[in-house]
Amino acid sequence: MLFARVSSQQDPVIAREARTYSRQESGATAGLLACLAVFDERRAYRALGYSSMLEYCQRDLSMSDDCAKKYLGAARTARDYPVIFDMIADRRLSVSAVLTLRPWLEPHTADELIAAAAGKSREDIDWLIAERFPKSDMLVLETGPWQPENVQALSPISAPGHPAPFEIDESNESMVPVLPSAKLTPLSADRVSLQVTMSRTTREKLRRAHELLGHEVASDDVAGVLDRALDQLIAVLEKRKHGLHRKRRAAKAQAEAAAEAQGLVVAEHKLFTDQAGTVAQEKSWVR
Repeated sequence: MLFARVSSQQDPVIAREARTYSRQESGATAGLLACLAVFDERRAYRALGYSSMLEYCQRDLSMSDDCAKKYLGAARTARDYPVIFDMIADRRLSVSAVLTLRPWLEPHTADELIAAAAGKSREDIDWLIAERFPKSDMLVLETGPWQPENVQALSPISAPGHPAPFEIDESNESMVPVLPSAKLTPLSADRVSLQVTMSRTTREKLRRAHELLGHEVASDDVAGVLDRALDQLIAVLEKRKHGLHRKRRAAKAQAEAAAEAQGLVVAEHKLFTDQAGTVAQEKSWVR
């Protein structure tokens, strides 16, 4: 059995085999995409009795629906920009990276964008696209008196060559832009959805906190990271708040004590003055 054979090998041998399999997988993926691209262009699936490439991939190649759609999308994109096949073969690009780039590829900028994405992770490619094609923060338009059904979330920038999913009637002067804000949507009795726009710096802080937590939270549990961060923040703020109260109370007590002491000094001074005057009068009367 394969596992038994691999588990009996020494670590250097396993590492060497892993690199070999990885290279073979990348080459096989690139080859498969090339086959799909040509088969699709020639509509050769019809000769095999299939009505579409999707059906061919699912039935003849035993792909799942999701896998077939991803591979077909990558194959068609690579057919338009053939350098992608070679970049997948030598692992400079992945199928997911190609699908991420796909909406933003235009003939006059594709080569430069593809080259810039080489060797980058999916998240790095997302940042690359955000830098090349920046979007405004989501805006909310209110029409007349505020009602939930009158609120639209807008994403004003669409991919090059792809129309926006809707259009805005600029003649409607009652539509007022509102500054972007966090959106909380109840999902169940104890769950809510949070939609918020943050800076890249904040995103890096969130990722760093996630890394420091390690296995204490799941890799995709952003809510867990926020929950723990808020626990810590609330503890710090509560401590600071109570500390300020204690300082104010101590300062007030000190001021009252000082005022009381000052009052005693004044009273003693007055008493001494009165007594001194009485003594002086008594001496004068005796004479």
